[in-house]
Amino acid sequence: MMAAKASKIITSSYKSFCDYLRISPDGLEKIILGPDAFIDHKFSKTIKGKKRDFLVPNTQLAGILKKIDRLVKKQIPLPSYVYGWVKGKSSRKNALLHAGAEYLFTTDIESFFPNISQQKISDSLVKSGFNQVVSTKISLLTTFGGILPHGYHSSPTLANVVFIENDRRLYRLAKKNHFVYSRCGDDISLSGERPVYPLMGTISAIVRQSGFILSKKKTINSGPHDKKVITKLVVNSSPRPEKKYVSNLKNDIRSLWEGGVGLAKLSRQNGMSPKRMIKNIWGRLHYVKSSNPKLYRAIRGLLVKARTKLDIAPPR
Repeated sequence: MMAAKASKIITSSYKSFCDYLRISPDGLEKIILGPDAFIDHKFSKTIKGKKRDFLVPNTQLAGILKKIDRLVKKQIPLPSYVYGWVKGKSSRKNALLHAGAEYLFTTDIESFFPNISQQKISDSLVKSGFNQVVSTKISLLTTFGGILPHGYHSSPTLANVVFIENDRRLYRLAKKNHFVYSRCGDDISLSGERPVYPLMGTISAIVRQSGFILSKKKTINSGPHDKKVITKLVVNSSPRPEKKYVSNLKNDIRSLWEGGVGLAKLSRQNGMSPKRMIKNIWGRLHYVKSSNPKLYRAIRGLLVKARTKLDIAPPR
């Protein structure tokens, strides 16, 4: 692993930064000035009921983005209450933090990645101790059309870095009022032994001041007698997947019982390639496994019938 001192040198000198990426300054400029030439392909898929566009970089740019991702993670430690896209943490661990609380407030940062501009990334890196030139180059390399794209390896890490000041302010607000705060990706949660909704205006104002908006549609205040859900996990006691989530997964697996025809139809419905659809199903299965291994084994049993007609081995 990169030593902290070495990473500090890399982020304070443009030459050291280029050497770390193993590319000349001219080569870096070529990518920055013509990013389209370094995109392998694009695709769209629906997440949380909203269509999102993804960019898949070519091998050269993908390698650079992975190195930038490692560098930023090493140089900028995240607060303990940030759970999304962090090694060793998960949506389940985030949910456990709020399990059993009397009151729960959950909300979603609307269009999180698209609202993160190249300038926001540069400013955040400078505040975290990066050289101004290096910060600017990183922000140009990791954005497309001036915004943070879905599909770049570095995007989740940079989203966390950009939002880190909001996290600190929201955590201080929660602590002052005896609530538990956490964020998992674009999902914000506060819980405690009394209603959180009196703080909604302040929470919204803090987020809005930095150019983000909370989704009114996905803002939910839950009380003692309500079902409480965080990232599709019910947390009234110990976390477990929502019934609707499990039902949809089972129905998708049953579609595969029709073989290639069923897979093709399911893929079209979800806007994915057949290969990506199978990966999606396995990903959802492992999400269930993280909170309920017994339920995971039962649902996985439904794949037996499909595996007689399709090659659906788990991705490595």
